[in-house]
Amino acid sequence: MIYLIDGHNVIGQLPDISLDDPNDEAILVQKLMGFSARTKRRCVVVFDHGLPGGTSRMSTRDVQVVFASQRSNADRVMIERIGKIPDPVQWIVVSSDNDVLGAARGRKMQTLRSDAFAILLESPPAPIIDAGEESNVELSAAEVDEWLQIFGDDKITHRQSPQMSESPKGKSTKPAEPPPAGKAKNPALSPRDMAAWMRFVNEDTNTKKNAKPGKASQIKPAKSPEPKQAVQRPPDAPKPARIEIPQPELTPRPASIKTDLSMIGGEQGEIAGKIFLRIGLHVEDRGLGRLTAAGTGYVVDNTLLDPDVGFVTMTRAPKGLPKGHIPFAPDLAVEIVAPDEKPRQVLDRIERYLENGTRLVWVIYPDERIVDVWRRGEKGGLNKQKVSIDGMLDGEDVLPGFKLAVRGIFPK
Repeated sequence: MIYLIDGHNVIGQLPDISLDDPNDEAILVQKLMGFSARTKRRCVVVFDHGLPGGTSRMSTRDVQVVFASQRSNADRVMIERIGKIPDPVQWIVVSSDNDVLGAARGRKMQTLRSDAFAILLESPPAPIIDAGEESNVELSAAEVDEWLQIFGDDKITHRQSPQMSESPKGKSTKPAEPPPAGKAKNPALSPRDMAAWMRFVNEDTNTKKNAKPGKASQIKPAKSPEPKQAVQRPPDAPKPARIEIPQPELTPRPASIKTDLSMIGGEQGEIAGKIFLRIGLHVEDRGLGRLTAAGTGYVVDNTLLDPDVGFVTMTRAPKGLPKGHIPFAPDLAVEIVAPDEKPRQVLDRIERYLENGTRLVWVIYPDERIVDVWRRGEKGGLNKQKVSIDGMLDGEDVLPGFKLAVRGIFPK
């Protein structure tokens, strides 16, 4: 995915950059470079009023910087680019301007408001786990034998043994002397010694891979095994009895974040059916958009989500939905919480929806018989409103004129 960003819109949402700062564009570009390195995604950022306009020297391989000319502005430049992009589904448009967002949705692009993107931009990078933190690797005796059989003594015995003796203070001293010839071929090694052998073997293997062509003849080719003779069974010999090998039972994979399509329970299905029916009648009568049932896949931030009920406005899908997975987030997502779902799993899905264009999320809790209504706050962040059994759900600007009593969606 590639981000097309209105630069000054985003600067206005960041607490540590001011639009009055003469270096505000350069500071944002530095932030975008870090964001691009962290997410492995390219960015195109457009600023207002450059001299003379066009691509800036601040551009890098992953962040292209564009300035609108004095006769234009960033919104016009972005709308022009949106109309010319050959693969719109691969782009995410970031802006606070409704005309820009409308043009992007008309080409089935994903959209993200500037305040939401500012939150993503300021998110800390994921911690990097050093692969060398576990110094004492536990290996079984079978794994030790397997490594010795694969690499053989001829690849390692010509090097000095990496086994290290320790002084009373815990500091390593010179390597111990290699064992004398004639000892057992495969001596037992401690897990620490085996880890050290593996490091030496890997170094030696890499050295041979990078050897110069002139020295390749020093390596003797392995002898090819002789073909085995087929065993002929006499014509009058009885056929061997067929042995039935029992098949192991498959253990179901534990439930995780809803990243793939999954079946739902009976109570969930009944609630989803009631909501789908009520919204469907309202949408069909007014031609408001496209409604999807449980099991429909939406590609949201490179993750496949399947809301129990989804709604896409007509402006985003005037010619209908694709036959495959829908490549953007729905305008309304209804999620019915299963009994075994953890709060963190539910919140992960809510964040994915709202950070990628969904305007309204209804999260329904059948056991408590309440509904949490989620939307983006005016100043960024997420806003939650709890609606009780006696309350009313409002479609707001996503489903204009739609009202639904919470009591009516639960089984009696």
